Amino acid sequence: MQKPGELPHTFYLMIATKHGIGRNWYASVLTRVMRGHVAAGVQIDQILDGGFNGRLSQKLLASVDELKETSGDGRYKREMKLKSMITEEHRHINPKYGTESIEKNCCRWLMFSNHFDALPFSNEDRRGIVIRNPDKPRSPTYYKRLYKLLDDQQSIGSVRKYLETQNIEGFNAGEPAPMNEAKKQSIDAMMGDMERAVRDFKTECKAPLTTIRMIRDFAESCDAFDGNNSHLNRAIRDAGMTLTARRIKVSGKNHSIVIVKDWAAQDVKNASLDVLLKATGLNNAFAAHGGST
Repeated sequence: MQKPGELPHTFYLMIATKHGIGRNWYASVLTRVMRGHVAAGVQIDQILDGGFNGRLSQKLLASVDELKETSGDGRYKREMKLKSMITEEHRHINPKYGTESIEKNCCRWLMFSNHFDALPFSNEDRRGIVIRNPDKPRSPTYYKRLYKLLDDQQSIGSVRKYLETQNIEGFNAGEPAPMNEAKKQSIDAMMGDMERAVRDFKTECKAPLTTIRMIRDFAESCDAFDGNNSHLNRAIRDAGMTLTARRIKVSGKNHSIVIVKDWAAQDVKNASLDVLLKATGLNNAFAAHGGST
């Protein structure tokens, strides 16, 4: 209301595991407060998959009801698309009917879901502000009073006035979203078998370095490796480990070094073979095969 052209780099995702706590009322109030500048009930999955987005034209707010993100091979692509959609400076508007155009992006996002795996984002996400809503509804009398206010122009005007005069000194549009318990729970819920196996590997790994092959072998032992090496690499990065360009050969097999903790990429690049073998635990395999490299 006060800085409509200064786009925050974050969106809000509100999660409640039960229906009927009044979140739709919240969206309805904002729709009336910013009448004509809200895209209500947006089907975000269609937009993320490349569908028409004409409803976002000239909007300051978009609300998404009952969001349930589906799993599958397209999750990573949707994650990248979501990041771009939230923060892109200009948006390509592709209406179902009419002329395509380019607009300055001023649209904020308010999303509701009953599921913790509602959106595709990783533990490195800086955009999603996740709020855990109450699960226990109030009394019917409480909601009756609230919904009656939706038709009260004076009440809606009061909300608008409040937003226009609220002290937002120190507002930082580029401030990243906080990592709270609700967001941690969402990230955990969105993990597939591969991501969980790689995360478990990191937790159990005592060595500062490892290799992609060792992580893949662990995932295979958990029946979690899906044969997609790109997916494995993303899971490694999402788990907080670092892929490097350094490769060594032990017993005729190539091993790409992965940093688990404490090391820097430059240290891996400059380290001798003996040091890398010891740091990864491959020295035993090296010795067992007569020092064959």
